[in-house]
Amino acid sequence: MNIFEKYALQTPNILIPNEKVDLSLWSVVACDQYTQDKQYWDTVSSITNGQYSTRHIILPEIYLNHFSEEQRKKEVIRIQDNMKHYLDAGIFSSPISSMMYIERKTSYGRMRKGIVTSIDLEKYDWQPFSKAEIRATEATIVDRLPPRMEIRQGAALELPHIMLLVNDADNVLIEEIGRCIHKTGESPLYNFTLMMDSGSIAGWPIPEDLSINIMKDALEILYKK
Repeated sequence: MNIFEKYALQTPNILIPNEKVDLSLWSVVACDQYTQDKQYWDTVSSITNGQYSTRHIILPEIYLNHFSEEQRKKEVIRIQDNMKHYLDAGIFSSPISSMMYIERKTSYGRMRKGIVTSIDLEKYDWQPFSKAEIRATEATIVDRLPPRMEIRQGAALELPHIMLLVNDADNVLIEEIGRCIHKTGESPLYNFTLMMDSGSIAGWPIPEDLSINIMKDALEILYKK
């Protein structure tokens, strides 16, 4: 039974690279970032060349303006082949069935906190003025959807980059989970420096008792507002 179904959420299954992988090279920004800065992505491609990296299993959208249709199709095939290769190479630890509490420190020293979870896409609507439970905070560039769909149609892995915002002025959800996590004294599952002067990130699995009790209560409070 999914106790979070009411809130359009559920516990995800997450693959995290094992000790074979340098996480600083593995982790890159979302494909729809730096869409006006080809030099950024060229540098990332150079840094990660020959390394296990999510750079090789995404299609940065800056290149959509530089690829012909034939080149794009070849790139999609390459991405899908890389996904299969990564699975065959055994670079992932066993899947974790858990939400994750995240702390991201920016290069400016600011701390951003969040929770990695799964959302019910049936309750999401990207169209303007939607009243869906989960809706877009910015306009969707429709002509960028087909390449993403092409990749997903044969994808062995999924690298979602949806960021959700929650109206939580009293900090009953994310911050409360963070306080409880730190009270346990548990070390993060991962803690590493992000490439390209992007700061650092650490992540802790959220214990089931916290997700069931604190998260469910907090979500119910927010749901009723």
